[in-house]
Amino acid sequence: MRFVVMCVVALALMGCEFRRIGGPEFVVSSIVAGEGELSPRSASVRDGTRAEFEASPANGWVLESVTGCNGTLTGNQYVTGRIRNDCTIRVTFVEASGWSSVTLVLPDGTVVREVRL
Repeated sequence: MRFVVMCVVALALMGCEFRRIGGPEFVVSSIVAGEGELSPRSASVRDGTRAEFEASPANGWVLESVTGCNGTLTGNQYVTGRIRNDCTIRVTFVEASGWSSVTLVLPDGTVVREVRL
């Protein structure tokens, strides 16, 4: 948390006070299964803000899913919902065998990744 120190000098009175600024902070942590990287692995965010992550599969692996913290996955980017408490995102990478690395964009704009063919 961040604080600001405010001091007042008025006539013969002098006093200081600490005030919290920016509101409480929460931690978004992660659990990663399979071979790949998540950047950053965790984030400290202020109440009501969002956190952004990038999931990068290792060679021979694909990103299967990212869930948690009411977020949205677009490509390899995951953006959480507004954070109101500590939460965890779960990232799953699977081996690419049997998978085709195809990205489909549906007419409504929905992105569908890694379709099994």
